[in-house]
Amino acid sequence: MRDSTAMYRHSILIVEDNANELFLLKQRLDEKKCIIRTVSTIHDAMIELKKRIFDLLVLDRILPDGDGLDVLSYVRNSGMSVRVLVFSARGKEQERVHGLKEGADDYLPKPYTIDELELRIFALLKRSVLYDSNPQEKNGVQFLHDEGLVVYHQNSTVLSATEKKAFQVLYNNFSRVVTRHAMMQSIWPPDGMPEEGSLDVLIARVRKKIRELGLRIRTVHSVGYALDY
Repeated sequence: MRDSTAMYRHSILIVEDNANELFLLKQRLDEKKCIIRTVSTIHDAMIELKKRIFDLLVLDRILPDGDGLDVLSYVRNSGMSVRVLVFSARGKEQERVHGLKEGADDYLPKPYTIDELELRIFALLKRSVLYDSNPQEKNGVQFLHDEGLVVYHQNSTVLSATEKKAFQVLYNNFSRVVTRHAMMQSIWPPDGMPEEGSLDVLIARVRKKIRELGLRIRTVHSVGYALDY
């Protein structure tokens, strides 16, 4: 299968209980070929975030079961690298400042235009770690995504295009288990999804390369994988 970032489709979770606003936003993002998941409560947002890896979380604050910032706190405390855009009728300056201090990457007051919201969404997606050409360092492990270079304790290895996608997902969630389903969604496009056994083969290749650096990929049977020392 040909591997190219041009095939990559951004995965976005929208947490919004206003059906009209949700319909307009989903329609606009569907046109951009994004992979969209929608929920209307904090409870359902937590479930989705535990099951899948998202590039962006678009989050309303006023939800049926509480303040959407509870989801933001969960994301940041869990160490997830997902970008977060809060959009809310709570748009006074002190509310916006509070949301940004809690870890939001952007805060858009309602009412808004769909064009402005779209621009802000794609501005954040462009800053996504997947396309960051700058070196990343986490827990002493340096990863240069564009080059596929992993460096640890002055030793290094180079990953292929598909291998570095798998490593990036595990690296973003260092020591945390990423489910098999989330891994496959993050590595392959929906219209090019291989058989599930392909993931095992890919992980085996990455595991062999990084083992020489003193890193390991831990397997949690029937659940997923985690990058660790």
